[in-house]
Amino acid sequence: MTETPKLLYHYTTAQGLLGILKSNVLWASNLLYMNDFSELKYSIELIKSELEKAFNVSNPNLKNSPFFPMILDILDATLSACNVYSTCFCEDGDQLSQWRSYSQKGTGYAIGFDLKHIDRASELLPLNSSLFLTDIVYEKEDQLKLLNPIINNYIHSVRSLILGRTSPTEDQIKKYATNFLINAFRCLFSFKHSAFQDEREWRIFQIMSSNSSSGKIEFREIGGTIVPYMEMSFP
Repeated sequence: MTETPKLLYHYTTAQGLLGILKSNVLWASNLLYMNDFSELKYSIELIKSELEKAFNVSNPNLKNSPFFPMILDILDATLSACNVYSTCFCEDGDQLSQWRSYSQKGTGYAIGFDLKHIDRASELLPLNSSLFLTDIVYEKEDQLKLLNPIINNYIHSVRSLILGRTSPTEDQIKKYATNFLINAFRCLFSFKHSAFQDEREWRIFQIMSSNSSSGKIEFREIGGTIVPYMEMSFP
């Protein structure tokens, strides 16, 4: 993760600017409904590919164990049941691609946020959610530097368990796969294809647990689609 800039910029329309200033709230949209949903597919396919390589290198027979299909099933489930909400920022306050995409072709605004106060925003979240800030990683080499140590730790743990005296239970297999997904969370939601690196994007993620209250989720219409979102308060 690169050093956090002093200011990060959120591009919006004039109407969006007025709403933010009046409410001190940003809207975080569910990742499954954002324009960048293809990024989640990109991350999952990259993780799957690197997992398969690691299993084969470690021991080709290990791939035939229940651990490999279990982790693939959990990754696929993430695509259909994502409960993560995100608000996007840019390091640059005058970026052409951002003006075109989010500010009505340059007629809107780029709002600078001093994110050293991000902890104050976190304090206002419901108890069943969490929030974190990260930069987007574009170069595949950098992505693998983050991902491969997590995969290697998973493979090492799986081998140690399989070499034990007793056969692993289904609960143990699922627990190991779930722990891998938790450790790989940043990789899953902050990888983008290098073609988009001029965006210089950062994101704040709000993660809701499975027992989150549905009353916290709002809905809006974008281009004929109903999009779930959550309000993210900035004091």
